[in-house]
Amino acid sequence: MTGITCALGPSPRATVELAVRWAGGHGWPVSLDPNHRPQLWTDEEARAALLPLVARCSVLLLSVEDAELLFATAEPGAAIARAHGARARIVVLKRGALGAVASDGKVTVEVPAVDVAEPVDPVGAGDAFDAGFVAALLRRGDDLGGALAVGAHAGACAVRVTGEHTGCPRLADLPGDLKALFAPASTPPA
Repeated sequence: MTGITCALGPSPRATVELAVRWAGGHGWPVSLDPNHRPQLWTDEEARAALLPLVARCSVLLLSVEDAELLFATAEPGAAIARAHGARARIVVLKRGALGAVASDGKVTVEVPAVDVAEPVDPVGAGDAFDAGFVAALLRRGDDLGGALAVGAHAGACAVRVTGEHTGCPRLADLPGDLKALFAPASTPPA
């Protein structure tokens, strides 16, 4: 889910809330990127709508700005602790050139940003990160660091080209170590 839909008005917000409740009621994981856009609504409106969703999400994907909005800090330890306190199960803090941090409440991992020699367009980097992280997490839920690395790689790919989705890598585009995260789990010999 994205917070942008919630910002579009009461009806879209109610639809997101219904979808999140329905998914939770059926045992489906929900990821949320607040993706705060202050030109669409006030900070107070955003907090009031997004914090109840945080409590229902499996994965919370925060930017530095989102962490400051929702938890009054972008310091990784404090932001992650406050997000877990708000009942988010897995918390990711995307810090741009500083890399990213993720926590499941027991384990906290950090990856550096992937170096992009000549960034072209930052639009879509957060969405690419989110897609890579969630895809890897769904495949290998026990490898938070691997999922974080896939997200960082996908975000870096996105800034190398112009366009919102143009640079988002496909599985075949991943380096071997990251592609291996998507390999079928081996079964032990009988």
